[in-house]
Amino acid sequence: MSIQITQAQPEDAAVVATLVGELLREIMAAINEQAFNFHQADTEARAAAWLREGLAIAGLPQEQLASLKGSDPRKLALATLVWRRTEVSQEWIAQRLHMRSAANVSQQLRRLDMKSMLKRLPPAMRTFINARLKVFSEVRFAFRRYRDNTLFTDDRLSLLERPWPGG
Repeated sequence: MSIQITQAQPEDAAVVATLVGELLREIMAAINEQAFNFHQADTEARAAAWLREGLAIAGLPQEQLASLKGSDPRKLALATLVWRRTEVSQEWIAQRLHMRSAANVSQQLRRLDMKSMLKRLPPAMRTFINARLKVFSEVRFAFRRYRDNTLFTDDRLSLLERPWPGG
């Protein structure tokens, strides 16, 4: 048996994310504890919601994204938010923000001067991005089952999760 290890490329991000998710599930099954809170579908839903909210705040229709440069500050702000605060891939970001490729997203984020980019954003969008980049801005509330220690959520927590529109 021979094992070959190769460096992952940006286009491999979805596969790597899936493998990481599977590994986390295996670890939790082996130790019989929900030690990690990784849910790819939840992560993608949160990222998609942030994109919708951010585009609405910026007054930017989804259809207009394809006609904007990848270096547009509104695109970069949303890409930065989603990349830093979720586990979605740069390929996922590139597809949804029409930024050509994962490599382009990576390059744009590496070159990004955050202060300069934030200054170029409309004030409402700047506030939206800054609030969500703060460490404690995205607390997730959940109940823990007494019998098996699993976490779950339902509509009773909605007031805590969204105390006001956009809150």
